[in-house]
Amino acid sequence: MAAVARIRLDYLRHNLAVIRAHLPPGTRVCFVVKAGAYGHGAVCAARAAAGAADLLAVSSTDEGRELREADIRGPVLLLGPTVPEQAPDVVRWRLTAVCADAATARAIGGANRGGAPLAVHLELDTGMHRSGCRPAGADAVARAIAEVDGVRLAGLCTHFSAADAPDLEPTRRQLAALLAAAEAVRGRQQRLLVHAANSAAIAALPASHLDLVRAGLAAYGYDPSFAAPLRGRLKPAMELTTRVTALRRVRAGDHVSYGLQYRTARDTVIATIAAGYGDGYPWPGGRGGATAEVSIGGRRYRLAGRVCMDHCMVDAGARPALRAGDRVTLFGAGGPTAGEVAGWSDTIPYEVLTRVAARVPRRYAWTAEQASPAE
Repeated sequence: MAAVARIRLDYLRHNLAVIRAHLPPGTRVCFVVKAGAYGHGAVCAARAAAGAADLLAVSSTDEGRELREADIRGPVLLLGPTVPEQAPDVVRWRLTAVCADAATARAIGGANRGGAPLAVHLELDTGMHRSGCRPAGADAVARAIAEVDGVRLAGLCTHFSAADAPDLEPTRRQLAALLAAAEAVRGRQQRLLVHAANSAAIAALPASHLDLVRAGLAAYGYDPSFAAPLRGRLKPAMELTTRVTALRRVRAGDHVSYGLQYRTARDTVIATIAAGYGDGYPWPGGRGGATAEVSIGGRRYRLAGRVCMDHCMVDAGARPALRAGDRVTLFGAGGPTAGEVAGWSDTIPYEVLTRVAARVPRRYAWTAEQASPAE
């Protein structure tokens, strides 16, 4: 009995439909499936999104290869940033690279000699200061890319650094810098996809929707924005569950788990459950005196002591109606959300989802009946 991640594929499609309904007509939806589709499984998530998203996005050529080897043929945006050494793989897997300079475009063009031109997007650094060219130099870089055989400039983009903050003024400044650069480049090349909006901006800043939005966390059921438009409409697609493996009575004053940090206040029953940080469940949420909770039989129980690699313990009270084998929801339907787990662990829901370990089997379903555990 160990942890299982159950993924509702119909919820992924539902969330993409909610996002698309929030956009102006003609704005395309890019479904971000990097980091194993935020822990949900890239290939299955991508297949589920067929027809619901216009293109996919990954972070590395290896992630792009995984999709292509699974016979996923639509456009795949390589968010990168791409470097010249990746050019042969970009060409081999027919990826749309995001470039920060003309040198990378030249490397891709050289690797693609004689082939149909590959689309590339030019990234601008408008304030994130992670990658991209300066907006003031965008037109010159775009001109240089336009002269490269084997590639074609198809997009212009940036990445927002604070679209999930209550104060959107920095994001508006980033957007203005992108639009000013896009106006200069589009003066020579009209057919460009200009894009910036991540999940938070999709909800909070309609002016940023432009030609394309990049839906990551929202597509998996969580809205990172302080704005309201998507709140309550998204459905978390992943449910992480496990089982109770043992119950034992302990006396008041006994310590539980590593470090002797948790001490029972009364005679109680400690339930051991088969999930730990080796499965990706956050360790900080299991410090002594933790507020982290799990759900068993529709009732919340607090963790008792530190999370172990393969297990953790909960304080079930003096007379619990629990048995070994009972199903435990770590996060998901009927239990805490990934957002709650993130709050208890001083992190973000992105990390809670993406850190679910490879050893945790994914079980996919299209309906509630299919999602119900067979065991």
